[in-house]
Amino acid sequence: MRKNPGGRPSLYDRPKTRTTISISIEGLEGLDVLANSLDLSRSELVERIGRGELTIVSPSESAQIKSTCPPP
Repeated sequence: MRKNPGGRPSLYDRPKTRTTISISIEGLEGLDVLANSLDLSRSELVERIGRGELTIVSPSESAQIKSTCPPP
């Protein structure tokens, strides 16, 4: 298995590229909450969203989904 520069095994066939994004403090805090809830790093969360492995659903879409699901 290929290793990344930090010595950890890489999960993907291509090396990651260091990049910078601009984000508000509120956005960063929200990203951290979401990443922590999924037990992922910020980087891995963004990676999976970009690869289409995680789907973003807006709060209004989430409410519509919940309202159509039968109770447990």
